[in-house]
Amino acid sequence: MFIMKKNFYLFRHGETDFNRRGIIQGRKLDVGLNDIGRRQAEKLAETTEIADAEVIYSSPLKRALETTNIIAERLKIPIVIMEDLTEGDLGIAEGVCFDDVYRYWPEIMKNWCSPESMDIGFPGGETKRQILARMQRIVRVLLAAKETNIAISSHSSVLRLFLVSVGGDGRKLPNAKLVHLVWHDGIWKIL
Repeated sequence: MFIMKKNFYLFRHGETDFNRRGIIQGRKLDVGLNDIGRRQAEKLAETTEIADAEVIYSSPLKRALETTNIIAERLKIPIVIMEDLTEGDLGIAEGVCFDDVYRYWPEIMKNWCSPESMDIGFPGGETKRQILARMQRIVRVLLAAKETNIAISSHSSVLRLFLVSVGGDGRKLPNAKLVHLVWHDGIWKIL
């Protein structure tokens, strides 16, 4: 009997100055890593867990792509840029500091990190359901890819929502945090 197994190494980009200052970036604020973020990416590239990756699929945004480039160079593996790995469109909340976001949109923020309320989103942006649907489309494509050890470089909202859909707890991923998922014969497991 044939059993299909794939390893997915999901990671959030390294730190940016906007992360440090508590400003929501979303997809419209396309900034690169700061010095801490570059060191985080270098440290992530040295972890033994990601060493098995055969390819990195990356968001095209600078912060994710810069993280990807550092890791791919160290591991000597190819990069494939996928637009759907871009951070969620957070509408008018982009460029706003978290304290103000909580003050202006308390109901949205109350429900943003919960697995419920999938149709909530910031004015002018995507809903959580739309963000998750993009990630699920990509994962379906990658399940059919030839590689069995796949790294994905993306962003907080995209990764968090996908992880919740496969049993994660919904907590925000720290910068350059790696999560190892295994897909084994139709079942997801977070290691």
